[in-house]
Amino acid sequence: MGVIKYEGVKSLCSRGYKYICHSLFFAEDFYVSRGYIQSIEEGDESRYLPKIDNYCYRIITTNQEADELIAEGFKFGAYELNLRTMLDKEVLAYCIFIDNELAHMICKAVTQRGKKAVDPRPFHVDFESGSAVAGKAFTVPKYRQLHLRAYSGFLLRKYNREQGINHGYGTLEVHNYPAIANTAYNPHARIMSRCKYLRLLWFKYFKETPLDSLSYKEVLDNIPEKYKKKS
Repeated sequence: MGVIKYEGVKSLCSRGYKYICHSLFFAEDFYVSRGYIQSIEEGDESRYLPKIDNYCYRIITTNQEADELIAEGFKFGAYELNLRTMLDKEVLAYCIFIDNELAHMICKAVTQRGKKAVDPRPFHVDFESGSAVAGKAFTVPKYRQLHLRAYSGFLLRKYNREQGINHGYGTLEVHNYPAIANTAYNPHARIMSRCKYLRLLWFKYFKETPLDSLSYKEVLDNIPEKYKKKS
């Protein structure tokens, strides 16, 4: 019932419908990108900051840390169960809070077990060479258009560098224009391929087409202006 409290009945029905449909059939068209973390020179953090003052961020690695934040007065709302499930699978969560309420989250995995939770799409990540994969990014609806995704991306890359991560992988749906607009802030994220993934009950089809190291900025420049809202 947490979804009803925080997002309303419409959101609950939409989630339920999507879950049922996704269980039976889905077709995806997405990019796979790779960023060279250690070579990034991002400049001033101020260009990534959220368009609001009363925010803070936390990096959560265990459910015990989540419990400690709740004890301090932080609220995860309808997303607590999903967060705890991810943390149980060797996933790190980068969370931005507004007035101590979860507003945005993106997750990172540095193991194959974690990748299956963060992004189960069938693309390869060489974790042994010092790679990480990010995914499950979302912004709570009432906090969209505050630059939160761009800021969480900056934080993710910063901590990856500090932890010695060499490459950061991620996927974005071809028509997810707000996410593409925010990812364009990172000029080092290069699109390596475009993938088609189809599943109908037990039937699966996957095709990956290599691309010539395209940037999200190049993709963004070809998107109509009305689709470029940032989350």
